[in-house]
Amino acid sequence: MDLHQIKGNTYWIDATETIPCFLPGKGEIILLDSGWGSLDRKGLSELLRRLDRRVVGIMNTHAHIDHNGNNVYFKEKDGAVIAMPLTEAALTSSPLMLKAYYYMLSPRQVPPELGDMVGPTDILIKEGDTVQELCGVPFEVLQLPGHSPGHIGIATPDNVLYLGDALIGEKEVQNARLPVFFSHEADLESKKKLYSVSYEKYALAHSGVYDDIRELLDLNLTMMEDRTREIRDLVTGPMSAEEIIAAVGAALKMNIWRPMRAQLLERDVRSFLNYLLDRGDLTLSIDRGILKYSKAGGEPGKQGNTQ
Repeated sequence: MDLHQIKGNTYWIDATETIPCFLPGKGEIILLDSGWGSLDRKGLSELLRRLDRRVVGIMNTHAHIDHNGNNVYFKEKDGAVIAMPLTEAALTSSPLMLKAYYYMLSPRQVPPELGDMVGPTDILIKEGDTVQELCGVPFEVLQLPGHSPGHIGIATPDNVLYLGDALIGEKEVQNARLPVFFSHEADLESKKKLYSVSYEKYALAHSGVYDDIRELLDLNLTMMEDRTREIRDLVTGPMSAEEIIAAVGAALKMNIWRPMRAQLLERDVRSFLNYLLDRGDLTLSIDRGILKYSKAGGEPGKQGNTQ
């Protein structure tokens, strides 16, 4: 790993993903997200030791294992102050709260799979906040929910906007099989909101640094609609969620090699199905107590109470 300058005191670290950071003073560093615990911790520690810098603060765009996996580590090691959106902080407050978010996991699966996410947050960024000071540095906050419930963008004093997972890079768009959205509708609104912002540089977790993001926004939105249409087209009659999930996995050639992967696929496909229901592309029916999805206007199956 190494440190690369974006502009002024804003840099990025070439970890498993792009980790932007801000250098507030000699021997100090503020991380914007902290990376994977299992994949990035050793490399980050070695880099910071070489740079002779201590992590004084971490501001998270959202709470996913690849974005806050080293929060607790640097809090215990360096005394880092953690700032996170209120909703995301609530999710990582305990294993049971994470279970509520990752509903498909059993309670005992959460600690070994996601335990690095669980820990205290010092500063809660509320939904209406537009600026948050961390370690004496004012960061601009953009509310960009959708990928996760409380996802934010973070702009440094150097006019560099870090978008976290609100947007993915061109290479990632081309390779994306099934992008992750907590709420498609909210994510669409957040992406449309980004057409009207203006910063000198933009950093993406997945991945890299851009001077302009308008074409990238077009690519992301097209990819989202393409995947949504593909999943809708796989619904060939009244089908259960499990049947649709299996069809999606086969169509996208997903590499399902352990239970956790299958459980995440279930979550991600159900998010698309929820969006298609809300948009009116699909309808719900009940067949012998099993929920079935059908294309709107198609064969309805056996109708029943959908509550």
